[in-house]
Amino acid sequence: MKRVAQTLASALRPLLRFALRSLLAASLLVTCPPLLARAQATTTLPREYELKSVYLYNFLQFVNFPADKCPPGNERVEEIGILGDSPITANLLALQAELKRTRGVELKLRFFGPYREGMDLSGCRLLFIAQSEMRQIRRILADLKGGTALTVADNEDCLDQGCMVALLSQASKIRWAINRRSVDASGLRINARLLEMAVKVVE
Repeated sequence: MKRVAQTLASALRPLLRFALRSLLAASLLVTCPPLLARAQATTTLPREYELKSVYLYNFLQFVNFPADKCPPGNERVEEIGILGDSPITANLLALQAELKRTRGVELKLRFFGPYREGMDLSGCRLLFIAQSEMRQIRRILADLKGGTALTVADNEDCLDQGCMVALLSQASKIRWAINRRSVDASGLRINARLLEMAVKVVE
């Protein structure tokens, strides 16, 4: 896995440069500039999960987390949890290595494996729920109720179950949809620009 991550880190470097150019073009102003603002359809579009891994990191920059619900000393920690089995794992490891090498950014990753009833999913800023866990999405979201993790999955149906963000593949592009009701209920605040760029917002 480490060798795969190193190989992908090299492949991600042009993606990061592409992401920064897209960011400037979109004129998105945040306190910590996100790596990717908009995906453009080109003949050299990065592979799906390479791009999705950058989006997950990017979402962290567009969300305000309530400080009173963060563990002491964890107010600014960027941590992504991955629940289930997904091709995105190797890409996130590669992104983690590239962020540290080029920006000195410490991105924490937690790999929970398959969902088990009663497991502790707390502590992450963002929880990515893999396709392998969609059959148990109701139980997973029930376990997270009252927490402040931004929940993301790459299945649009998850929005109806209460997931906050769905990553969508549309015409060779990666887009996203947002369940604003779930976001507001958790106490999170999403940047207006992210809402404007969503292909769908559930009010």
